[in-house]
Amino acid sequence: MTPPRKAVHSVNALVAEIAGVHEGIVALDGCPLAGKSTVRVLICERLGAIGLELDRFLTREQGKYVDALRADDISVAVQDALSRSSIVVLDGVCMRAILAALGLAARLHVYVQPISPSGVLRNIETLDAENGKPLDPTVAPFFSELDHEVFRYHAAYQPFNRANVIYYRADE
Repeated sequence: MTPPRKAVHSVNALVAEIAGVHEGIVALDGCPLAGKSTVRVLICERLGAIGLELDRFLTREQGKYVDALRADDISVAVQDALSRSSIVVLDGVCMRAILAALGLAARLHVYVQPISPSGVLRNIETLDAENGKPLDPTVAPFFSELDHEVFRYHAAYQPFNRANVIYYRADE
């Protein structure tokens, strides 16, 4: 059963949803360059929460994301942040896979979905993975290793379809 989800179109509306959590981990998920880190900073400023960008725990040049994260360092940082803040906001791609690997649960899953000024969804090929559509072979050669990993993650975990909140972030 899919959890109920809410669509929001402003940072203020997103902050209001997150404030209702009161405590625990809030996970920001989405494709690369969706604006997750920017959103995390804005949320943390407004709520006085602690935020962690998981990219900073990445061992670079590995050709992968989830398996290239320093899991022990993330666990320590999350526990430290939870000891100092009632809400901790994590951002990164493949968040559900990361949380599962760390044995952590988020109180709220937010999917950051970029849209064009006219409302067209970005990263549609990756979102199609959640509905069982294979990657278009004419697009596949242009995908990086990270793009392929994110595509497989969307097919397996369906982070857009399973998010509690979808934040439609308009291109600037």
